[in-house]
Amino acid sequence: MVEIPDLDDREFEDVLSEAKRQLPIYTDEWTDHNAHDSGIAILELLTWLAESYTYQLNRVTDEHREKYLRLLGVKRRLPTSARVRVGVEPPSGADGQTIPAGATLVADDGSGDVKAFETVSPTTITEATIDKIVTYAGGDIVNTTAEATTGETRFQAFGDDPSVGDALYVGFDGDPFADAQTLTLTFDLYDDDLPQPASHGEMEGSFDPSVELVWEFPKAYERWTDDDAWESLSVLEDGANAFYDGGDVVLERPPDGANRTRQRDPIGILEQDQGLYWIRCRILRSGYEFPPQFDTVRLNMLEVSHRNTVENEVLERTDGSIETTYESNQEFFFQNAPVLNAEIDVDGERWTEIDDLDRSNSLGTHYVLDHMRGSIRFGDGENGRKPPVRARVVATEYVHGGGTEGNVSANSRWEFLREDARLGETPLPEVTLTPNGPADGGRDMEPIDDAIDRFKRDFKRPYRAATLDDFVYVATHTPGLRFGRAHATATERTVDGRDYREIDVVVVPYSRQTRPKPSEGFVDAVQTHLDRTRLVTDVVSVSEPTYVDVDVNVVVSALSGYTDAELTAAITETLLTFLHPIEAGGWPFGHPLYISDVVDIIEDLPGIGAVETVSVTARGERRINEYGDVLIDDSALFALTERNVRVTIGE
Repeated sequence: MVEIPDLDDREFEDVLSEAKRQLPIYTDEWTDHNAHDSGIAILELLTWLAESYTYQLNRVTDEHREKYLRLLGVKRRLPTSARVRVGVEPPSGADGQTIPAGATLVADDGSGDVKAFETVSPTTITEATIDKIVTYAGGDIVNTTAEATTGETRFQAFGDDPSVGDALYVGFDGDPFADAQTLTLTFDLYDDDLPQPASHGEMEGSFDPSVELVWEFPKAYERWTDDDAWESLSVLEDGANAFYDGGDVVLERPPDGANRTRQRDPIGILEQDQGLYWIRCRILRSGYEFPPQFDTVRLNMLEVSHRNTVENEVLERTDGSIETTYESNQEFFFQNAPVLNAEIDVDGERWTEIDDLDRSNSLGTHYVLDHMRGSIRFGDGENGRKPPVRARVVATEYVHGGGTEGNVSANSRWEFLREDARLGETPLPEVTLTPNGPADGGRDMEPIDDAIDRFKRDFKRPYRAATLDDFVYVATHTPGLRFGRAHATATERTVDGRDYREIDVVVVPYSRQTRPKPSEGFVDAVQTHLDRTRLVTDVVSVSEPTYVDVDVNVVVSALSGYTDAELTAAITETLLTFLHPIEAGGWPFGHPLYISDVVDIIEDLPGIGAVETVSVTARGERRINEYGDVLIDDSALFALTERNVRVTIGE
């Protein structure tokens, strides 16, 4: 570790004494070095200045550290706004009305200071309600209405094993498109039992689901099991990302011709009540790594963010004046802080925000925005142009808010702010609003110490894939993916006299299946991420793993006090976990399956008297040695299902 030198290691008297010792070198006529001498008085003044400058040079301020971080390519994370979804109870006459983006709501959390929020996107209100939600998967009909509407337990949109043709049906008590041009369904994803999506510093992901879904409404209820009896609905927005995430799915009202075919269900499809209006989401192309599951499906939900937009505000100096002067580095303040973003005009001319005025020149119409202080600073005429004298600085639009104060509790009282607007027959402030939980995600601006610590952590993480371990790390940290494992191998090749390295990366997504298989979109996302980080001469390919199916036959003797069913279940569960590609750390890639290992793990189970015989048969690319062990390729894994385990309990 480099030792930081102390530049301010001498006191005033030390500097003055050294200066006096230098006097005879420059002049032998100056012999009076006492304090009453005018020359000594000047020397003391210069000594004080020298000590002051040395003290300043020895200090490292937050401004210095932040500039150093920028030189390293690190920016402090800006404040972020808390978000939450708020449900609207539609009053009479509200059907088809739209609450626009930017509408202001306030939340009173009892702290004495109400928090202002804005709607993120427009939402069209419907007076129809969800009456039934039914999953139709593999020919089985499962009514999930209670789970999907109460949020008390999760439900699976397409069952345990989503396949082509499986569908999620939503039945309404009235026509949701009666007076509305759009219908917004809000899906609350349940992911408590899933690994968090991967991240890799500040890098963005490129995952594009290969799953294809279609939303439809029926043209002929009597043929509801036929796909041609349904007509597709246009999806204007898929915030749920093909059900890989939670979010809003916005459907467009069918055209007028198709609108006439919308009618109540006269026969009671899906073994449900008659008289409902149905739509469905059907799988056209499958490929989910894990089945999508949700807490609830809701209507009339507003996504709101802790922020407020202000237009045409004249900024002020610290003394309250509103005009510029000839001074350098002039600073003007907003009326609200922190400021998330802003658009600034000076006498009608648009100026541009930059991170540091060192990047500007004498002609650059630039300013620096201090988010937390809520101010902007102009240049000195060399690094950034000075604004013209007696000009006004106007924020044509800026957004303020964010920070931890927006993380209000679920018990907060919500209402619309505008008193001059109505929703249906009801003034906006009287409309009932209910949050679906606490607002979260609000974060203050990152402290400099935290940014330095983050840089130190990131410095130890590979962002350039050079070794095989690097490739595994980068692959499993592809942003947005829920990963299981990865394995990398290298092959040196020569083509036309040119040597290059070919890297094969096998990826295993998180899945509860015995043979986890990545979708095309999953593989493409990993490939794109690796291509951004590989060495120029490396050739990288990403693929799914090769599985070798095995059957295991076990004969054991039992101790007294244990039933055959108990031992069979324990042995089966142990073997499934032992060979699983992901559970308990996952079976090592390419590791042989030794009969002795199987014997050892079974012998350790309670109730086992002895393991009499173990035999394993395998299907796929494998080799069997003389001991019955199964040998597989370096990138292969085993696949074992419950039906492929046979347990015999001997006497």
